[in-house]
Amino acid sequence: MTNPQFRLWTRGRSTWCNQEVAGARHYRQSIERLFSPAWNRDGEELRTDVELVPEPDNEYDSNAVAVCVDGSRLGHLPAEVASRWVRTIRRITDSDCTATTSGRIYLSEQDDWSDWSATTPSKRIFVRFDILLPEDPNDAIPLNDPPPSPHILLPKGGIVQVTKEAEYFDTLHEHVPESGHGLLYATLHRDSSTTSRSSRAVVAVHIDGEKIGELTPAMSAKFLPMIDHLSARTVIPACWADITGSAVAAEVRIDAVKAHEAPDEVLEGAPVIPIPILPEHVTNWWYDISTPRQYRPRTTAIFDPSGFPRIGSNRPMSR
Repeated sequence: MTNPQFRLWTRGRSTWCNQEVAGARHYRQSIERLFSPAWNRDGEELRTDVELVPEPDNEYDSNAVAVCVDGSRLGHLPAEVASRWVRTIRRITDSDCTATTSGRIYLSEQDDWSDWSATTPSKRIFVRFDILLPEDPNDAIPLNDPPPSPHILLPKGGIVQVTKEAEYFDTLHEHVPESGHGLLYATLHRDSSTTSRSSRAVVAVHIDGEKIGELTPAMSAKFLPMIDHLSARTVIPACWADITGSAVAAEVRIDAVKAHEAPDEVLEGAPVIPIPILPEHVTNWWYDISTPRQYRPRTTAIFDPSGFPRIGSNRPMSR
């Protein structure tokens, strides 16, 4: 059985793969097999999802984090990067999930003049492997758990400012982290805004089941057809949100596709099964994990596809 995937969250909206993978050249043959046999020798790019897997039993670095594609190890995070990320990756792994993100592999054939006595160069395969990592590991996991009910996590589509947060600050201030900024799951619901003269449909924004603000009536109109459609399927639309605040005030923004932008996989797709991530702990070694069996190499360097056994404690999935 393969563990559910947990895609790293990011504060920004860029899809640029900003972190080079170390040691990819040692896995050149495995990487080349990901490409068509007729790949363009002048240079070809492959975009793929990658898995980040902790290797506490790595003989060179107990903080090592392997970068894998479809269960095959194709490199590692550089040591200095792994030391910053290992706690986050172990936390996800101990939650019975696999950390994933976007990857970019570039393959080309280049002249090799390493033999100075040669009159013509030989050819060698050049590999460049990069992945997308948030600048801050603390942004990779939202501050709260996913909604407990069946839901769809909406793709990002554009930043929208939530309004009327001041009216709900007694609830909202509980979600402001010590750093003053963080990422959260939010959910969107049909509501009404009533004045002495009229009542208008609006989108209420909830965090952990409690209302913390609204979208303006004009902006709500761009989301309500999608919310109504999903509600008819008893599915809650969830989305990325960020919070910035202090002891006296807070602002929340959401980032989600609007109704006219929603793809079929959002409107008709299967709801997400909620998987809470274990609480953060001070030490890396609190997380009870070892290298998952799927990613342990045999002597032939072929990776075991049998899946992820449950390795870890029976601690409750709660904060």
